[in-house]
Amino acid sequence: MNLSDQNIARAAEDIQAFFARAPVSQRDKLKIQLVVEETFLRWQKHFGAEKDFEVQTRNRFGSPRVLIKIWGDEFNPLEKPDDALAILSAEVMQNLLAYDEARTTYRYRNGCNELNISAAKVRKPIKIPGGSVTVAILIALVASFVVKQCPQSVQDFLLNGLTVPLLDTLMKLIIAVTIPTVFISVVASVCVMENVAALSNIGFKVIRRFLALMSLIIFVSICACTLFFPVVSFSGDGNVLIGEIIALLLSAVPTNFFTPFVEGNVLQVVMIATFTGVCVVILNQRVADLKPQINAVRDLLFKMTELILKTIPLTIFLCIFKAVMTTSFAELLVVWRGVAASYITYIGVAALLLAYLKAKYKLSLTDFFRKNAPVFLIATTMLSGTASMMVNFDVCKENLKIDPNLCDFWIPLSHTLFSPGTVNVITTCAFMGAVVSDATISISQLLLIAFLAIQLSIVNPKVYGGNIAGFTILLTQLGFSTDAIGQMVLIDVFTINASSLFGMVARNCELYDLSHQVKFSATMA
Repeated sequence: MNLSDQNIARAAEDIQAFFARAPVSQRDKLKIQLVVEETFLRWQKHFGAEKDFEVQTRNRFGSPRVLIKIWGDEFNPLEKPDDALAILSAEVMQNLLAYDEARTTYRYRNGCNELNISAAKVRKPIKIPGGSVTVAILIALVASFVVKQCPQSVQDFLLNGLTVPLLDTLMKLIIAVTIPTVFISVVASVCVMENVAALSNIGFKVIRRFLALMSLIIFVSICACTLFFPVVSFSGDGNVLIGEIIALLLSAVPTNFFTPFVEGNVLQVVMIATFTGVCVVILNQRVADLKPQINAVRDLLFKMTELILKTIPLTIFLCIFKAVMTTSFAELLVVWRGVAASYITYIGVAALLLAYLKAKYKLSLTDFFRKNAPVFLIATTMLSGTASMMVNFDVCKENLKIDPNLCDFWIPLSHTLFSPGTVNVITTCAFMGAVVSDATISISQLLLIAFLAIQLSIVNPKVYGGNIAGFTILLTQLGFSTDAIGQMVLIDVFTINASSLFGMVARNCELYDLSHQVKFSATMA
């Protein structure tokens, strides 16, 4: 078969059809098609249209392979073409060869030019609930069991000589990145609040509702945790309590600008950030270029946090390994208390919200769950905030018949500022930390826990396992042992599906109520 235009077109179509039937990625199929067509045209230009060529196709264990042969002098079609009129430049050809799973190689032997194209069979990845975090936990459990069978000297080295120093370093790294992220997030949030107020007359009302609902969740969570972790100390008279609260408020005032960042004092960092954000809003026009710079710094810190989060599976592995190695089986069983407290919180708050809607709007709960079923299912199974948010747009607009402008405004804002499940796990972490540290929690500390739970739920990375950053900061701020993080990771694993479902129920209940109380026009959006 010679290199005529008709034969080239026919051969290219046959090769395309061969790879189309093969389990090869769509990107590779497209790249192979372009490279094959360009190869034929370059050979036609070099050897002439009358030169014969041969195409061989075969499969090896499901991996498709194509061999194109043409006899004559050596001419590599993958290198720089002889003239500048080639359809694809050498640079483009090289970029096309950057396949996902395919390989293209040229060889000249015994007077024959050979172009060999092969593609690996695309394998569907095995999806494990929780992904790398679940794998890290399972490996940690197996590793701790194996290490416990080793001599005591080996156990001491792996635990105290390797695990503890590495874990402490990773914790410090998380705090080093998260504290500046908290600062810039609060500053940006103050600026956004001003924009929200200017954007819509419901801006501050929405934010107040967020805070009120998160406060309700924290209150129920504290009550549930107190049932299983009786560590709250109610001792002291009224004067002592007032003195503790005043001392807490005064402790939020830093002595200088830098010490809170060095010491990881979140309360003081938030105070500085709030003051900074207010000053930016007041100056407004005189620092008009500052707000974009704040957002740019926030994006930079978020990217740094994203890179640090890649160490979360390792951090979780070390936390679980250390917890199992240093904690008795009976002490590990305390995890069920945190799980039970979390489920009581989720069920209790959800029941309150649904009962409120039923009493106020005569809402049929069966109908409400039926209309929300698509988004509730995704939130429970996929654990993806982005996926559930996109589906929630359609559910709220089409099924619940809520004003589209309000949905477009409220839903993204709620995913940014409102994290019901995170508020609960952060609160639960404080009680678990008190148990592990054999300490008590005072009334003033409860107020501090509530404040930090709201702040950390907003700035916490919205990824599976990202709560470990909030756990670390909270326990450090309260002066509790970070050994509780291992147990909290296990609690998080056992409650993550319920937490995700609860978050969507709370959001949609709040949106349904809000849609009946405010008027939202397109000019506000």
